[in-house]
Amino acid sequence: MFYVLHGDDDYSIHQAIEAMKARLGEPATADLNTTVLDGRSLSLDELRMTCATMPFLADKRLVIVEGLMTRFEPHAAATAANKSRQDPLEAGLCAYLPQVPESTLLVFVESATLSERNPLLKQVSALGGKSKEYASPSGAELTAWIQKRVQAAGGSISPRAAETLAAFVGGNLHQLAQEINKLVSYAGGKMIQDGDVHLLVADAREVKVWTLTDALAARQRDRAIGVLHQLIADGEQPPVLMAVITRQFRSLLQIKELADDGLSTEDIAGRLKIHPYVAQKATATARSFSYERLEGAYRHLLDTDLAIKTGSLEPDLALDLLVVDLTGA
Repeated sequence: MFYVLHGDDDYSIHQAIEAMKARLGEPATADLNTTVLDGRSLSLDELRMTCATMPFLADKRLVIVEGLMTRFEPHAAATAANKSRQDPLEAGLCAYLPQVPESTLLVFVESATLSERNPLLKQVSALGGKSKEYASPSGAELTAWIQKRVQAAGGSISPRAAETLAAFVGGNLHQLAQEINKLVSYAGGKMIQDGDVHLLVADAREVKVWTLTDALAARQRDRAIGVLHQLIADGEQPPVLMAVITRQFRSLLQIKELADDGLSTEDIAGRLKIHPYVAQKATATARSFSYERLEGAYRHLLDTDLAIKTGSLEPDLALDLLVVDLTGA
């Protein structure tokens, strides 16, 4: 049997593979009968040999091939001559798939969404294989995922708390699952509230830094300095803060361009795969900037980052000077 699991939601793909392994038997037996191959350098002979290996104390064995199908993705720039020539490996794989032993579950895993024109994907489908795309949830879908995950863990969460958790963590489902387990345990049977998320979710850095970015946008120097010093007092390292601030200013430029093109906050959230709460906050902040000021701020950020990395300025002083520069007239 063939399976193709593709998309950027690596957490759900991992869960699907774990479910397949569980069907092989006890964990120790499943591990003995599971092989993971690097598809980026895989040869046809290696795949044949691995699939031909008989299961040990089990009816099936699981062969997982990562990153192979991406090698055969069609490219728009391909010439007509190239399109007419089939890659020998592609041809060999398509011919071999019908010969895969019944005792082998062959699973192709890709960290990006595959094109429907992918020749290997077409062959898998033609042979009755199963293909599923796993796209990372965002916006309302992400909030719904959190609510379902909390219920599965035996808890409940208020809508506001779910939105806050999504805004704090984003689409990293691995981290979300860990935070949810922690919140459910802390709530002890009670509904998880917004305050619980603020109290327990340590990685609220992105949202906290938006407060600093808002102050910079409004040219509120004293407030910005106060927020910056509080972030550092809370244990945030200057190089990490620089990376987050730089990313946020890059996002502001993208958001401003999309908003000027007429996209709604919801559309912007979907396009950039950010939570609507963050999109709404960032869109309001972006309106405070002209393109010239945003580009100038980005240059200041790059100069400050270089000064910190080369040691020409102490990190704390460099960030203070950055705030002075960005809140200047």
